[in-house]
Amino acid sequence: YQTGLVCLYLAPPADSQLLQAVVVESPSQTKTVILNAPAETTPIPKAITNSFAILNAQGCIDWLFEQLDVDFDLSQAKLVPILSGGKAIGAIVFELRYPAETEQLEEKFKAITSIAGAVLDMALTWHNQQRFAEQFAQLLTRPEKTQPQISAEIPLKETQPQIAPADPFIALAEMAGGAAHELNNPLSVISGRAQLLAESETDPEKKRMLEQVRENTNQLSAIIDDLMTFAEPPQPRPSQMSIKQMLDEATHLTAQKQNLEQLDVQIDIADGVESVFVDSAQVASAIANIFANSLESYDDGSRPIKVAAAADESEGFVKISISDQGCGMDAETLQKATQPFFCSRPAGRKRGMGLAHTQRIIQLNGGYLNITSQLGGGTIVTILLPCK
Repeated sequence: YQTGLVCLYLAPPADSQLLQAVVVESPSQTKTVILNAPAETTPIPKAITNSFAILNAQGCIDWLFEQLDVDFDLSQAKLVPILSGGKAIGAIVFELRYPAETEQLEEKFKAITSIAGAVLDMALTWHNQQRFAEQFAQLLTRPEKTQPQISAEIPLKETQPQIAPADPFIALAEMAGGAAHELNNPLSVISGRAQLLAESETDPEKKRMLEQVRENTNQLSAIIDDLMTFAEPPQPRPSQMSIKQMLDEATHLTAQKQNLEQLDVQIDIADGVESVFVDSAQVASAIANIFANSLESYDDGSRPIKVAAAADESEGFVKISISDQGCGMDAETLQKATQPFFCSRPAGRKRGMGLAHTQRIIQLNGGYLNITSQLGGGTIVTILLPCK
C-alpha cells in the first residue's frame, strides 16, 4: 500500500512512563524518539489491546501527535496494533493514501502486523535474554570467593585451591534455568507459527521473511539451550581415569570440532602422575574448549599447545597447565573471560559460553580453574583436579 508518514511505537514497561517510537518520514529518513506515555489513558487504545482492528487515529492517540515534531494528516491517519500472543506489544500509525476502503485491506494489514509482532517479540526476547545474561554474569562475579584469583601479568602462584563456590552461585544458576524455560516457551510458539505460515505462503518475499523469523528463533533457542546447560548441567559420574587418556580424548574432540586432521598438542606428564577422579567425558569436553580458545588465539591456528601435568603442592590434586603463545588478553578481557555470554569479538561473534561452561564443569568435578594472560604474550590456563 502507499502511505505517507509512519510512526511505530512500543508499549512501555509496566514500571516506566517512557516509550520508544520510530518515525519514518521517507524510506531514507528514519529517526528514533522517546515519548512520554499518557498518564490519563493507556498508550494503546483498549479496542485494539487484544484484537486486531483498523482505527481512525484522531481522537485515539492525540497525546502522541502532540509530542511528535512531524505533522500527520489526521484525516488520513490510521492506527493498527502489533499483536503477539494475542496481546498488543505496540502499534503503527500511518497516513493511508491508498484509494480503497479500510475493510478491503484488513486481512493484508492483519497478516503484515502479525509478522511484525513476531519479529518484534523475538527481538524483545533477545534483548531481555541479553540483559538477563549480563546481570547474571555480574552477579556471578560479585562474591569474591566464587571466582578463582585472576591476574593479567602475575604468574599463577602454587597455593592451596580456592574456596569452592558457595550457595549464592547455585541459587543464581537455578534462577537462570527458570528464566531459560520461560523464554523457550514463547520462542517455540513463534517458530511453529512462522513455519506453518511459510508452508502455506505463495509470495516468495513473504516466505523468505517467515523463514528468517524461524531461523532466528532457532538461533535464540540454541542460546537458551547454552544457558540451560550452564545453569543445570548433568551431574558428574566420577571414576578413576588416566590423565593421558583424558587429554588424548580432549585433543581428538577438539580436532573433530575444528575440522582438523591433526592437532599439535605437546603433552608432558610428570612421573608418578597417572590418574584423576573425575567424569572423564565432562572434563575432556571442558579441556577441549580451552584447546579451541588456544587455537583461535593464533592468527593461522597452526602453532602448538603445550600441556603439562604434575602433582600439585596441595595434597590430593593434580595440576594441569595448558599454555599457548597466541595473542593473549588484556586485564579487562581476562576478568570477563569466564563470564557467560562474554566474547571479545564484537562482529559476528560466537556466543561466548566456552570458558563459562569449562569453569562450571571443572567446579562440579571438584576442581579449580585459574587463568593468567598478557596481551601479546600468550595465555596459561591452570586446572586443579582431584586425584581421588
